[in-house]
Amino acid sequence: GSQSNGLSSRILSTGATNNSQAVNFIPVGASRQVAAGSTTKWYIAARFKITTTGHDGQTALFIGIANAQATGSYAFFGITSTTTTKYTAEVGGSNDIQKDSTITMDTNWHIGELWCDGTTQYFSIDDETPVSLGGTLGAPTADMGRCLHVYNGTTAANRAFEIDWMLICSSPP
Repeated sequence: GSQSNGLSSRILSTGATNNSQAVNFIPVGASRQVAAGSTTKWYIAARFKITTTGHDGQTALFIGIANAQATGSYAFFGITSTTTTKYTAEVGGSNDIQKDSTITMDTNWHIGELWCDGTTQYFSIDDETPVSLGGTLGAPTADMGRCLHVYNGTTAANRAFEIDWMLICSSPP
């Protein structure tokens, strides 16, 4: 069976205090999750925009899936602290892999997609050629739930993004 998760009109913001974060997480065990993230087919799409500028090496804004109980089991796209000009995606677990998109960060609306064909994870921003992330997510049996996360590190400046909608399919065709 297939499950989908709709999310609409969500703004996450850190505020201007350093080492602040905002997290919106549906934990594993809830009705909305992806089972065994590295060994099943799944698909995530979201329409989002970054609403703040001036991102630096302390900024992280993630849209994806994660399992807080299985260390390192996650897959997301957005902005990481290692890139300040392009959108990026990362899968984590026994072998963390991060790849950059060809799309430059800005404050416009974008469609991000992240999926697994049962073996390999891919991502694309605004219909660019899919980027293979390869690798595997944490423990192959780790279930994952929706995770939206924004963090500003030691920079005392607001970091924020807005999600218009998000879709998670646990068994796409």
